[in-house]
Amino acid sequence: PRTPERNATNPPQSTLEMLGMSPEASHTSVTYNGNALPIYSFLIHFSFAIFFAVLYCLLAEVNTKVTLWQGAAFGIVVYVLFHVLLMPALGIVPA
Repeated sequence: PRTPERNATNPPQSTLEMLGMSPEASHTSVTYNGNALPIYSFLIHFSFAIFFAVLYCLLAEVNTKVTLWQGAAFGIVVYVLFHVLLMPALGIVPA
């Protein structure tokens, strides 16, 4: 889990700010059940997940090797590409 300091601006918010969104806009939240929830963070995170889920399904139709270990290999590759390589290289998260 992220520390409160590190979560003050979470990775989706940092990405949006790198792309030109103002910090005020990227930190827009909605209140649900008494908790402030960062709406754009959820939109980015869920869009990312949906995109790669659909990509996995399409690739699995074309090449069954994508389904290696019931899709775990695909998930590991996506994780390494984004969380280990790309986001640290862009300075979004620490290495």
